[in-house]
Amino acid sequence: MLKTGQSQELQNWPGDKQGIDHMFIMEDDIIIKDENVFEKYIEASKKTGLKHLMYGYHGPANKRNGKPFPRKIVDYGDDVSIALNRHCVGAFTYYHRSCFEKVGLFDDRYINAFEHVDHSYMLAKEKMSTPYWWWADVANSYDYLDELACSEDNSTIRCRPDWVENIQNSIKVFESKHFYKPAYDNPVPDIDFNIVAEILKDIKQNGK
Repeated sequence: MLKTGQSQELQNWPGDKQGIDHMFIMEDDIIIKDENVFEKYIEASKKTGLKHLMYGYHGPANKRNGKPFPRKIVDYGDDVSIALNRHCVGAFTYYHRSCFEKVGLFDDRYINAFEHVDHSYMLAKEKMSTPYWWWADVANSYDYLDELACSEDNSTIRCRPDWVENIQNSIKVFESKHFYKPAYDNPVPDIDFNIVAEILKDIKQNGK
């Protein structure tokens, strides 16, 4: 039933047999500050129509002076707002099962570099997530989640001797699929927020 794409077989995927609709991928340096975090992300997905959300504040990418610094906050009412962040961060991510039904699992040609960015971009193209450079998160996610101190410095991935090589190879895979690089030179083009706002309206109205 589920497409495999460039990923592993899903024949024995337990979520299919159990009828699971909401899935989270969480790295081991994420701290759960409030156990209601899972319900909060599911609620945001239902309210907005977005099928994929990500905690944006693991590491420094979406922070200024050490504090969360989203590009925009969008208020949907009923105590649901989303933050739109510039950088795609994969330490804590939410997926509705329809994400995997539509685009499959992660492309296994990536090795610990850009696999989540590639997958999120595919979802963005299907209007299941927000556009590139405008990644959606629960607006006050930092009240629910945190990270272990110096988690990047202690990363087992970054200290691998093949880390730089894996990044370079992953950039080539990304560019071969999308005709742009995830960052650096020839990055995916940014778009104006007015266009993003129209996409968000379309997603909500059409329930994609």
